[in-house]
Amino acid sequence: MKKNFILIALSITVTCLLIYTNLFKIHLIEGKSMEPTVHNNEAVLLRKTNKISRYVLIGFEDELAGNLLLKRVIGMPGDSYIIASNQLILTEKEENNFSSVSKFQLDENVAKELSHYNMIPENQYFVVGDNRGISNDSRKLGFVNKEDIEGEVIYRIFPLNRIGRVK
Repeated sequence: MKKNFILIALSITVTCLLIYTNLFKIHLIEGKSMEPTVHNNEAVLLRKTNKISRYVLIGFEDELAGNLLLKRVIGMPGDSYIIASNQLILTEKEENNFSSVSKFQLDENVAKELSHYNMIPENQYFVVGDNRGISNDSRKLGFVNKEDIEGEVIYRIFPLNRIGRVK
């Protein structure tokens, strides 16, 4: 009887670990680029997803630095833009036929790279940090590939006095 209980408990534990590792990821925040939304040394829970929405926080792999960054999705695949004087002027398409325009000052190399297009390509996103004065984001990195996105930030799990949903 005791042996069966141990096997059942072990099976449940392994199953829970497999579900967790395939659906979620914990990320420790390093830096201040997402303040005031999340702060340095806080921990957040990311839900792995293929459906990315505008204005959500995502975690993605920075290929150059080799670390995970958190940023807010501003530009979606299919959004149109123009580049003028190293500025990206983005027209955000909304489902109700309403559109809005945002401007972002780009790094010169990024502006040159993005000037070859006039629409955000499929499976790519324009992301920015909430603390735009210090954020290393699409203005310096270019578009984020969908395959590099680890997931959507859904919950702050540390520190204990700030546990809760992240928006």
